[in-house]
Amino acid sequence: MRRIMAVLCLLGVLIAGASGAEAKKKAKGKKVAKARTSRCIDARQSADGAEITWTFANGCETEVTCVARWTLSCGDKPTENGAKEEAATLSPGERTEITASAAACGETWELASPRWSCSTSVRAQK
Repeated sequence: MRRIMAVLCLLGVLIAGASGAEAKKKAKGKKVAKARTSRCIDARQSADGAEITWTFANGCETEVTCVARWTLSCGDKPTENGAKEEAATLSPGERTEITASAAACGETWELASPRWSCSTSVRAQK
């Protein structure tokens, strides 16, 4: 009886170890895909007056989606306040611009926390 229990415990450890290794392998594949995307996207950010412009160029071999995010605060028009974002999907070789503007605010405004991210539309291979 003890031998049967020992064999079952050993079998459980082996199965758990195999599924843990598979999970690590999947996670590693996703990291590689993200790293490749970051190497093939050319992203630039510039500010001019009441605007921030991001320029994205897709040098990847697959479609990529880029998202720009920012916070807008308008002293004269509080209804315009809040977190904003705009996304663009780029085919291989395509280039686009996303612009954050405080033009709707009037005299008193602030564009803050500008940030961006890009990711491939294709999932990493298992």
